[in-house]
Amino acid sequence: MKRRSLLRVVTESMVGASAAAAPAPQVHETVGEILLEREIRGLFVPVISRICLGLIGVFSLLYTAKETTELSLDTSALYVFLGLMLGATGLNVFFLALLRIGRYVTFVGLLGAGVDTLVIALTFILTFHYSRFTGLSPGILFKTEIPVIITGFVVVNGLALRPRYPLIVGTAATGSLLLTALYTAVDPLAAFSSDLHQTMAGPALDVPQLVTTVLFVAAITLAVTTLTAAVRRTIRRAITSELENARLHREQLEVVMREKVEALGRLVAGVSHEINNPLGVAISGVDTQRRALVQIQAELPADSGKGRRAVAAATSVLDSVAEALGRIEATEHSLRAFAHLDQGAVQRVHLADEIATSVSLLPADLDAPNRLTVEVPDDLPSLDVRAREVNLMLMALIRRAFESLPDGTGEVSIRAQSADDSVVIRISDTGPGLDESARRSLFDVTLRRHGPRVSADFDLPAALAIAHR
Repeated sequence: MKRRSLLRVVTESMVGASAAAAPAPQVHETVGEILLEREIRGLFVPVISRICLGLIGVFSLLYTAKETTELSLDTSALYVFLGLMLGATGLNVFFLALLRIGRYVTFVGLLGAGVDTLVIALTFILTFHYSRFTGLSPGILFKTEIPVIITGFVVVNGLALRPRYPLIVGTAATGSLLLTALYTAVDPLAAFSSDLHQTMAGPALDVPQLVTTVLFVAAITLAVTTLTAAVRRTIRRAITSELENARLHREQLEVVMREKVEALGRLVAGVSHEINNPLGVAISGVDTQRRALVQIQAELPADSGKGRRAVAAATSVLDSVAEALGRIEATEHSLRAFAHLDQGAVQRVHLADEIATSVSLLPADLDAPNRLTVEVPDDLPSLDVRAREVNLMLMALIRRAFESLPDGTGEVSIRAQSADDSVVIRISDTGPGLDESARRSLFDVTLRRHGPRVSADFDLPAALAIAHR
């Protein structure tokens, strides 16, 4: 089963869901883009079919020209048709190249339908031209496979789910058959009979056969055009509904994320306040005791070895306490910097500092100093962002990258680089990756077990919503 890194899943899902996060006008643009991609895939079939039929037609015309030359008949019309067939085949090769790069799709579809119309017209003209050499009426066309072939033209043009393409080709085919039937009805060379043996084995024509063939092609044209329009409308409604549902889901995630960020800010503010006051008292007390010990040491007699040892031990303990208080103070400063408690929602920040702050707050059990590689240049441009939300997103991605690693093994890397007026941050891991089932539910709100506790996991859904914002 194909596996992907956490980073690739995050970035692909963010890009793929961007259309779902769009406002209503952009939803219609996204629907149009999806239908355009579907149209491109559908147009490949008629284009390739025209190329194959064109090559068959070229070889058939070359063979016919050879036979006509041996009978000392005029071959000028044949060579004209041969040139037109070669030109149409080359044009469809050009259409194939345009479809592969996804350009001028409507132009390719309309001109391709025009080429089919031209081929149908040339087929009927060629039939009229050579029916005279055989002494038969052009109505003999109704006894060949040509009506079935032109019906196939109508069907394959409907695969692009554009009603106009089969309508153009079908109208040309029905009109050509109708004109041929009318001409046959007044042609003195036409022989009509109701005898089954004469119509099946001989050149005689049956009036119901002509009428049925014309009506059949007209009915196929109407059916394909109507079905194409209905399928296109159905697909459009389905895509629009899915995008609207995705947009609503995203808005719900944004509400959850916003509440979580606000709750985090209140929590950090409360913790910072509760830590800051006693921390200041403790630091002040340590400093006072240190000065008191210095004075005591100065007052001790020079031969008071026991007293000086007691002062030295007390000083050592105070140094350890001061170091521990310094670490608490650094953690409190990191918390305040992480939540940006004293700043507005949007401010200009240096992302290198934000990444460093997020890394410093990683839990100790992740062993980040030994398993994390950070390659962030100091010259990254400053950006106007919601720093609190960006930090929350970075923390979620970094922590999830560590959690995806096997126990005690693997590494996580954070790399950043400037790209024009933006900054690209890549978070990757050396873990086994994610299978398709995990990937489908990666950004869903789930329940996670932490020892005896079970809590809701909003990390990656919140990160995704922040990235869109």
